[in-house]
Amino acid sequence: MNIIKKESHQGSIITRKDFLSPIAMTLILSWIYALCAQISIPLPFNLVPLSIHPVPIFICIHYFGWTAISAYGAYLLQGSCGAPFFAQAHGGLICLLGPTGGYLWGFLLAAIFMKLSYTYHKKSWITHIARFWISAGIYFGCGLFQLSWFVPSATLYACGLYPFIIGDFILKPLLYIVGVTHKKR
Repeated sequence: MNIIKKESHQGSIITRKDFLSPIAMTLILSWIYALCAQISIPLPFNLVPLSIHPVPIFICIHYFGWTAISAYGAYLLQGSCGAPFFAQAHGGLICLLGPTGGYLWGFLLAAIFMKLSYTYHKKSWITHIARFWISAGIYFGCGLFQLSWFVPSATLYACGLYPFIIGDFILKPLLYIVGVTHKKR
């Protein structure tokens, strides 16, 4: 970002040439998250749909850093205010307080973990994949915790973990490979 500092007789005035670009990027990314959340498959006898929603979040964190995380916060804010941003065009605060709300909050915590751990840890392929799996543990933990308020404990893992875990353990290394091959170009 280009910050221009102008001197005047009243002191220095800081203006930003591209003031709107971070705001615009945040909104655009939040809308991309909302579009990807609509690509979901409702699972029979399950409160949690299968969605590609996490994929753009983790890809965008890799490329846009804190802007992607603030965009996810904007996505949650817009959705909680009633915009049909969550899976299957749902919106409202009830979605964040309902059965799938823990996953939505968990993605935010996992995104923050991903960004912080990328900044402070060694960047080998093993640590990258471990970071992805730890982040999955964060959002699954948050999701299962909140889902446990709505589902009997006997079926908790069958509803909130088993349908998604295999895809996540396959998807995380693929996201790493995409990131590495793109960085080499």
